[in-house]
Parts: sequence; structure tokens; C-alpha cells
Amino acid sequence: ITHEKPVSFTQNLKTPIPQLQLLPTKMLSTEANKNNPLQFAWLIETNISPQNQGKWQKTTNGQIWLLKINSPGAYSLNFLLEPFHLPQGAKLFFYNADKTYIVGAITAQNNKPANKLPVQAIPGDQIIVEYFLPKNKKFNNDFTITRIGYDFKNAFGTQFADTCEVNVNCPEGDEWQTEKRSVARILIDNMYYCTGALINNTRYDGTPYLLTASHCIHYQAEAENSVFYFNYESTDCDGHRSDTIQTIAGSKVVATGKNENLDFSLLQLTTDPPESYNPYYAGWNRSSTPPHNVTCIHHPDGDIKKVSHDYDATVIGNFGSGYDTNSHWQILKWDVGTTEGGSSGSPLFDDKHLIVGDLTGGQANCVAPVNDYYSRIDRAWNDYDEPFYRLKEWLDPLNTNSEYIDGFDPFAIKNKLDLSAFSIQKNSGVECSDSISTQITIKNRGTDTIYNFDYSLFINENQYKYSANDTILPGKYLSLSIGQLNVGYGDFDFRFVVEKVNNQKDEVPQNDTLRAYFKLRNWNKLQLALLTDQYASETSWNLINLNDSILAQNTSLNDNTQYYYNLCLDDGCYALNFYDKSGDGICCDYGQGNFILMNSSTAEIYAEGGNFADSSINEFCIVPNDIAKQKTIPNRIFPNPSTQKVTIKVFDTHKFTIKIYNANSTLVYEKHNNIAQLSIDVSHWHPGIYFLQISTEENIQNEKFIILH
Repeated sequence: ITHEKPVSFTQNLKTPIPQLQLLPTKMLSTEANKNNPLQFAWLIETNISPQNQGKWQKTTNGQIWLLKINSPGAYSLNFLLEPFHLPQGAKLFFYNADKTYIVGAITAQNNKPANKLPVQAIPGDQIIVEYFLPKNKKFNNDFTITRIGYDFKNAFGTQFADTCEVNVNCPEGDEWQTEKRSVARILIDNMYYCTGALINNTRYDGTPYLLTASHCIHYQAEAENSVFYFNYESTDCDGHRSDTIQTIAGSKVVATGKNENLDFSLLQLTTDPPESYNPYYAGWNRSSTPPHNVTCIHHPDGDIKKVSHDYDATVIGNFGSGYDTNSHWQILKWDVGTTEGGSSGSPLFDDKHLIVGDLTGGQANCVAPVNDYYSRIDRAWNDYDEPFYRLKEWLDPLNTNSEYIDGFDPFAIKNKLDLSAFSIQKNSGVECSDSISTQITIKNRGTDTIYNFDYSLFINENQYKYSANDTILPGKYLSLSIGQLNVGYGDFDFRFVVEKVNNQKDEVPQNDTLRAYFKLRNWNKLQLALLTDQYASETSWNLINLNDSILAQNTSLNDNTQYYYNLCLDDGCYALNFYDKSGDGICCDYGQGNFILMNSSTAEIYAEGGNFADSSINEFCIVPNDIAKQKTIPNRIFPNPSTQKVTIKVFDTHKFTIKIYNANSTLVYEKHNNIAQLSIDVSHWHPGIYFLQISTEENIQNEKFIILH
């Protein structure tokens, strides 16, 4: 679309513009949640063309057709033209009544293979449509307005998204200024908003592929009727609207989830985003290993571009709702921001800044930013055989079998000295350590060979400077091991920053920084040792706490493989759960699979086994230190588990004190007694694991029991 003034602005037209008033006849709305595309408009079905509405007026060099469409109460109007095919020299415009917002000129360059054109939203409830035909041209069914989107939500308002959302141009988005250029807001079928992202392929040729969710766009008609908004963002951290409107109209579906069993769609835009849009084609990672930390860039509630972070690892999740089992990455809790309706289809980036999934939905919001689900790229890659139902053929046309590729900047200027901070590795969640250890990967993106470089490590407010003498050829990587930085226990903001390259300033400072967050605790070190059987794909495991929150898990295991998992757990009660789809465990029909969970310091075994049917549920408690150190002598407590009442029989009949602690080490019951048997009503106690402590002058006895309701 060329940006120019409508022809009528320079003409002395005396005839008033005819008006046509239209209102929605069916004001139906889809359920407002992010498992659906965000509806912002109602639909008006029309049949408007210069053959049946408006009025033609002659000019010195042709003729102009004008019509004002009046839809009282609408915040904006958008349009679908079908058929649409303009002749050379013709110009079509849409603009609001006060002429402050103009879309056009739309010309023959905008003709599409589908013979239709969706037109972006224009603010206001009175929109003028203007069509100019040069001399010697006649109207030949050039276009018809068949649908109008009536905006009831105010798509051009301010502060749509919830208050915890963070603009992508805030400090939280500083490290994502390249990847944000791939993300687009999508207007679908005149009524809905979703998010998507340009994605690279192994040819690095700028084919305009865009990844979004299948529940946003699944059918060709939806793809053809979509408008893609690029750089729809505030230029600063506190802004609430975008002054940039850069759009591409129309696309086609090249791959999507079969029967929508996987929630992805790969679209090809009808035209390449031009250099003025500063596009970026994001790289991707199809590994089945959960990312160490993740970032989402999205348009929540159709608002300007936002950024959300989860500094902990994702887990493999099962969204349900007809999708294939375990086909999603699950965000347990966002640390910065959240997602909302309109975020659907948005890209999930891993710690290498590569796309690993697209948003299906979930429960996360600003009050409780927990449990979001992203459709996994590794499952969309080749779970199904036909090319139309998978990503493999499209994103790897050279058949390189690459597990991941970098992004592609089609208009980038190659710099001589460009050392980029590529990725950072860290253990997910909490670590049982008082020191930081990690591995940094850097890449030479410049044209010169690098022989030395300086870098800094920032840990909270402290800076540590280093120099390295390593040769890195153009396009190659180097790994730096950062080990045993003793910082104590607590939460730490860790940053790696490239300072100099070949004793000179790095020419591209935007990609010089990596950031990670470390949670170091003086907790209990545990190790889970697992040997799988011959059918490991049937096996999965997870570790949960009393709130049923998943702390660790693995659902993708290899046959006959020994695994070791290091876990860091506070005092309390947990459950280690193993599952087998075939109901024959991991021992002993098809191998000698087994597992053992042990305290790395004390060698105490909390759970072990392998010979089970469909599941093995292993509850255990890590007893607080002040209880664990006491001598344990068996008592008789029954029934155990209990639902209404527990009876305690004490073998030592001297005067004693009974104390009962819950799993959080909180004292919930205390009684001094000298009776050999005591009954306690626990019908009103919360279900869970409890610790009984009986103290006499001679010893202390401990025992565990469970309450179920």
C-alpha cells in the first residue's frame, strides 16, 4: 500500500458524499478466554460496490466514486473485499471522517491470488471509501465490500492489557529487541485478534513464513481474510499506543495440525515484509528437552507488543481439549507479565532466543500467573506423515535434519566485529549450592576473525571483569565455562556482557548481553537414579509437592538408558510418581528397569522400585533437622492413614509430651499426658502427612502418619 493522499483531497468536488448506515444484525461473541482467538468486533454482512451504492464524480483526469459508511457506536471498522482485482492506474482509499487516518492508495500491486483483500481497522464509526479510475478505464466488478467488522471493544483505545503486562521496549525487553521484530498482531476474519511470528527456514532465504496457533487460523479462508500488523508497539516503556501501522494483507496455510490435534499453523504471507518494516525471521529449536527459561513476545488483548518471562524451566504438559497427549510446554509460573486473550499463537522463545512453541492457552493472569501451555515445535515437526500436517518440509527444505537454526535478518548490514552472546545454561528452579556455575555460548557474527575479547559478569550489583585469548572464526561458536563463583545463598541476577573484541568496541552492542536468574538455597540434595527398560516411551515420572505442583518431570525417555537427576528440596513432604502406559512397569518383563531416590548427603533412601503395573506412587517426607536428629523408637499409631480419629499407643508409661507437626514443620497439636493410649479427633485437619513426636525424660520418639478425607 502506498502512503498518499486520496485524489479527492485535491479536487473541488461539489456533490455531497452519499451515506449508508449499517449496524450488526447479530451481535454474538465467543467466550472471552485465551483458548479462543480474541473477539473485538461483530460482523456486518454487506454487498456494497460502485454498481449499487455511492456516487461517481468526474475529475480532470478520470472519475472518483465516494461512499460514507456510517456505523453508529463503532470504535473502528475493518473491511473484506471480495471479489477484488484492480486495473492498472486505479486507486482505492479508506479514511475516517476527519481525514486523520488514511489507508491507501490500494492499487493493482495489492491484487491477490485469492481474488480478495482484507483491509485493516480504521478508527471511527464513519469511514469514507474512495475509488479513483483514470481516463479510459471503466468499472468492471473491480471490488465488492462483502463484510465489515464493527469494533465493539475499542481496538484503538489505550491500556487494553492488564496492568502487570510489560511493554517490549521496557528494560525487561532490552535483550529481545531483535526477536520482537518477528512478532505480528493478526486481525482474523474481520472479528478476531491473535499473535504470530515470522520464522526462518534452513535456506535462510526470507520466505515469509509465519507461525501461529491452529485455533487462530486453521482454514485457507481464515488465512486469506487476515491482516498482519508489524511493529505495533510503543516506542517507550510507559506508552499505551502505537504510532506505526505497517500491515500485510492475506496469507495461505502451508501446514497445520491434522484435525487440530496439534495447535500450530504455518502461514505464508502474500508478500515479503519490506525493508521499511525491519523484519526478522526468528530461529527455532525442535529439541524435546524442556528449555531452561523462556520468554514470550505477544499482543495481549490485542494491545501493543508486550514481553513476559519465566526464569525457570518449562515442563512437558498435557493441555487436553482434544490435543495430542503431552504436546505442550507448560509454564508453571510467569516471573514477569502473563498472557491474555489475543496472545494466542504467540511465540515461546528459549534461552537461545529460538522459538520452541506457540501459545494455545491456559489459566495464567496477573493475579495468578500460573499454568500456560504452548504447542511444541518438536511435536509439530514430524508427528504426522503428510507435509501439510507437519513443519519438517517447510522449515527444513534442504533436509539438513538440523535440531535448531539461528534467526535471519534479511536486511542486516554485516559488521566486521560482532561477537554476540548466544546462550546461557543453568539448572532449572532452585539449586542446592552457594556458588554460581554456568556455561556461556558466544558466536562470531562478524566478518573478521576474533582473536581476543573482554567480558564482564554482573552478579546483582557486583561487576567482575575478564579477558580471553581465543580464536573464533566468522560464523563459529565458543563455549565459556563459568564455574564456582561463591556468592552465598539467595536470589541472584546474573548478566554476561561482551565489552571489547580484538581490543576494539563491539560494533553491535544490542546482542552483547545474556541474563539468567539463580536461586541458591541451603536445602537438601537428592539424586534420582533411573534405569529404563526396552520400552521407555511408555514411561514417565514426576515429582510433586503437597499442592500437586510439578517440581520436576520427564516424559521423553530413551530405551535401556541410565539417568541421574539432581534435585534440591526443602524440608517437607513430596510424592515421586512413575507411570507406564502399558501397565507393566519398568521391570522385569522387558528389561531390569529400576529407580532409587536418595539423599546425596546422608544416603537415606526415600523411594525405590521398578516392578509395578500402571503406576508407582511414592510419598516421602524430608524431616526437619531438629526432628530428624532425635532418636526414633517405633510407636503404634492407628489407623494409618486415618480419616476421622487417630489412636496413639505409648509403650513408655511415664509422663510424656505429645507434639504433632504438619509437613511445613508447624506445630498443630501439643498435649502433656501419662496415659498409655490416647485418641485424637483429626476430622477437621487438612489432609496430608504429619509427624508425631513423643518426648519423655529418657528419649524422644518420632513417627509419621497420613490423614485422608
